[in-house]
Amino acid sequence: MDTGLVESNARFSFHLDGAEQIEAALLSDIIRNLAELSKIAASSEDPEAYIKMNVCAFRDGSFQIDFSTVCTIQQTLLTDIGKITVFAGTVIGVVKGFLEVKKLLKGESPKNIKPLAHDKIEVENNSGQTIIVPKSSGAIINNVKIDQLTINIAAAVQEHNPKGGFSLSSEGESSQFNADDVKSIRKPIPYTEEVNCKRYRCEVVLLLNKVDFIGRSRWTFKYDNKQIQATIEDEDFLETIHKGLEVKVGDYINAVMEIYVDLDPLGLPQEDTARYSIVKVIGSINHNYTQLEI
Repeated sequence: MDTGLVESNARFSFHLDGAEQIEAALLSDIIRNLAELSKIAASSEDPEAYIKMNVCAFRDGSFQIDFSTVCTIQQTLLTDIGKITVFAGTVIGVVKGFLEVKKLLKGESPKNIKPLAHDKIEVENNSGQTIIVPKSSGAIINNVKIDQLTINIAAAVQEHNPKGGFSLSSEGESSQFNADDVKSIRKPIPYTEEVNCKRYRCEVVLLLNKVDFIGRSRWTFKYDNKQIQATIEDEDFLETIHKGLEVKVGDYINAVMEIYVDLDPLGLPQEDTARYSIVKVIGSINHNYTQLEI
């Protein structure tokens, strides 16, 4: 039974070393990437949570941005109200953890990750140094998007002041990152991902949108009411194109196409992972695509 929406609020500050002014584009990058990290952190803690991050103030004394984080969660009879009230603070802690993990690893894979009590993990680097962060912060180790967002923030900080760093503070606690730490955060974490893939072959009709007349880049087609890009593996067909076969707007091909789709751990197709390959073109270029019934 639903009992309504509950809001959780928390504040944090992002302080930049250096001048009391910052280029507008760099400021925009920092805010946008912090906001995206916060959304990911909130989703990792509760997929149904809605988060809004507001800029409260800009302060002098180097350059400081004050943020207000508002998280909205659906409360049920089984919800721990204590966790709800501190949820926004938990999200900030996860974001801090992302950056702390990058600082520790210095662009290397972790040596060890050990689960701890109270939804914490201990991350150890190859030098034997360890750090304890929220369990959700460990997602950065195998998530390219989270890793890239931290890299974007470090890049903006470094461009603002190559010799400076930054700090992230909330509820009286502060995480400090000096210039060397910023360099470490800019290094991507290496990782290996094993992906299961489904491949299937079908005969299709494809409207030509973009053709490579001299090289081997992917062509653009209309297929299944959307645009796709596909490699052409039919060498004989490519040779006729490279010799100057005429192609006009509205032309189409009949082809045997292979489609590759990555599968999630449950064996279900992952969205936006389809890759296309034209194995064989049946016949040659055809005309009057608009008259076809497909």
